[in-house]
Amino acid sequence: MNRKKEREIAILTLYSIELSSNDVNDTVEDVITHLNEKTRPSEHLYETIYGVMEKRTELDKIISRHLEKWNLTRLSFLDQSILRYAVYEMLYVDTVPAVVAIDEAVEFTKRYTDTGDGKAKAFNNSILDKIRKSLNIE
Repeated sequence: MNRKKEREIAILTLYSIELSSNDVNDTVEDVITHLNEKTRPSEHLYETIYGVMEKRTELDKIISRHLEKWNLTRLSFLDQSILRYAVYEMLYVDTVPAVVAIDEAVEFTKRYTDTGDGKAKAFNNSILDKIRKSLNIE
């Protein structure tokens, strides 16, 4: 399973857990089944999911500081999951350049939350780029 697919599974898992508080392993299996994915996920997938969950308060504070005239709770649960995952990757996954984390987050936003007008995609891109610059992450 490639990193892009693992990101998608991780984000959808985080989103599902947000809605249901189900077990991580069961939720990952449900998401994999839903996506008709045949390849088994790597340990990295579970590490990042648990990492995002563990660092959630810190990630939310970072994201909230960069929201202008917005509150994190105004964003959809899926957008919150996308932003948390991208910020986690930028801060804690050394093998992923920040621009890749942002690009992938924007792609998932476009695929899952953008209504066709590009506003959600532009919004998430702007927030993540502000975070990257303010934390001086390359």
